[in-house]
Amino acid sequence: MSIRLKLFLFFALTGIVPLLVLGFYSYISTKKNIQIKTFDEMASINSLSNSILDEWATGSLNLLESLAQRPLLRKVVAELTEADGINSAAARRQELINNHFSPTLAIQNNLDVLSIIDLSGKVVVSTDALFVGQFHNRDLYFTEGQEHSFIGNVMYSVSQNEAVMHVSTPIRNSEGVTIAVLSGLLDWNRASTLLSYVTLTRPRFESYLVNRHHFMLTESKFIEDAPLKVTVTSAGLQACLETGSGQSLYKNYLGNEVLGVYKWLPDHGLCLLTESDLSEQDEALDKLKAQLYCVFLLLAGLSILFALFISSTISRPIRALVAGAAELGRGNLRYQFTETAGELGTIPKALNEMAASLTIVLASRDELNNEVEQRKQVELNLNRAMSDLKKSNQDLEQFAYVASHDLQEPLRTITSYLQLLERRYREHLDSDALEFIDYIVEAASRMKSQINDLLDYSRVGRNDVSFVDVDLNQIVHKVIRQNHIYIQENGATLQVGTLPTVQGIPAQLTQLFQNLINNAIKFHRKGTPPLIRINAERTEDHWNITVADNGIGIEPEYLEKIFIIFQRLHSMVDYPGTGIGLALCKRIVENHDGSIGVTSTPGAGSIFNIKLNAEKI
Repeated sequence: MSIRLKLFLFFALTGIVPLLVLGFYSYISTKKNIQIKTFDEMASINSLSNSILDEWATGSLNLLESLAQRPLLRKVVAELTEADGINSAAARRQELINNHFSPTLAIQNNLDVLSIIDLSGKVVVSTDALFVGQFHNRDLYFTEGQEHSFIGNVMYSVSQNEAVMHVSTPIRNSEGVTIAVLSGLLDWNRASTLLSYVTLTRPRFESYLVNRHHFMLTESKFIEDAPLKVTVTSAGLQACLETGSGQSLYKNYLGNEVLGVYKWLPDHGLCLLTESDLSEQDEALDKLKAQLYCVFLLLAGLSILFALFISSTISRPIRALVAGAAELGRGNLRYQFTETAGELGTIPKALNEMAASLTIVLASRDELNNEVEQRKQVELNLNRAMSDLKKSNQDLEQFAYVASHDLQEPLRTITSYLQLLERRYREHLDSDALEFIDYIVEAASRMKSQINDLLDYSRVGRNDVSFVDVDLNQIVHKVIRQNHIYIQENGATLQVGTLPTVQGIPAQLTQLFQNLINNAIKFHRKGTPPLIRINAERTEDHWNITVADNGIGIEPEYLEKIFIIFQRLHSMVDYPGTGIGLALCKRIVENHDGSIGVTSTPGAGSIFNIKLNAEKI
């Protein structure tokens, strides 16, 4: 694939992919906005329908209440309820109908029938003669109407052969005692007609009422003669009956996908639903798709033309650069790139400078190779010197071992003959001679100790012993057992924490803690019992082991010198020893790939810090 094609594809995709993303986002956003707008419009339809229904019912009830409060009507009703028989007060009944009920029905087209029910539940006066004499003592509009004004639920009337609604209000005498109930029969068809006007100018919406028994109470756009004759069910209706109000996408009573808003009307015990078929939403979305498709084709075409122009502009100088780079690759450092204006023109200039630099570099290549050869020779000589030094150190260690071992025999001979001389000729020697003999024996003993320590020191560096797992707890307790008499004589106290298991040589680690504990006891302050604390702490891949005492301490200038062989800070009289102990400790720790150091406060004590590998020494 050529670079021109690659550039074309890159710039074309750079322009087209954002257009696709933007178009998809616009489509989704518009779809969501249409649904939100539809939900809001249906919610306003529900609110308006609810208001119309409330005004229709409460308007009729208010008319009944004002009628029931007329003094003349209350007087006539009191006489009727006290009369015996229906026919004995026929004139008074007709008076009520003519003077009160008929004029009211003439101005209020919502009321179909007005009736007066006595306290026994019998209809004593009605504008519909069929109701007179009927008993309604079990109907809610009668039982509730004795106490307060009441609006009943929509029900099917057999006598009227249609859906009706009852409203009622008590008729009270001058003392405020209920003497009868004034009942009004509302024509529900009028309410249904009023509610249909709400969606008359909105044909894509259907709004209808359903009671809790799933009976449709208003006319349906799709089913004829539906009120109180057709039962419907849907997820929206079920949600309305269970949760009250809300909105969602669901299938309506015909099984079609709809956007629906539902609202429970607690005053009437009805569910008001307004729905819009999704197919109508799809029509608007199809128009949007077509518009977006046209815009996309236009912008995509412009992106392709722009990509062709940019790819041609960029690829031409790049192809020239590729050809020149091939010349450089063949070793033609005299090749000169054609320098042009613009940002791409800086590349040929840089390549020309690079070729000039390469010419200089290649000219000095031989000199660089000579320098590398010289450094290799120096490194070889250094490795030989290191090997010779290592062999020399091994020879010195072997010499120290042999020398110290061979000096043991003549030293034992000198000591033995001096002690024999003292025993045999003690009576013939004066006190000065005996004192001189003691000095010689003591010096020989010190020399023997130094030779033994030197022998131990030379043995540490020998690699004829393998490392094993060593439990430092056992090592320290072994040293304490071996020196318990020395510890008791000096009143020393040892506090040993939990110590780790490391890899090492048991004999050397025993010697290490032997020297450190003995030094801590030896260099204690007069009048203060020695206190020695041994602890360990893990730090990353090392163990930090501390041996702390409360002794005389060490001056700062001697903190490094004490680890030098035969280095002594005190006289033999005050603190006897060979001066090899701490040097031996350092050699043992270094032989275990560790380090040792000390911090001290003169007059307060010292802390020896030992660092050993926690994984493998």
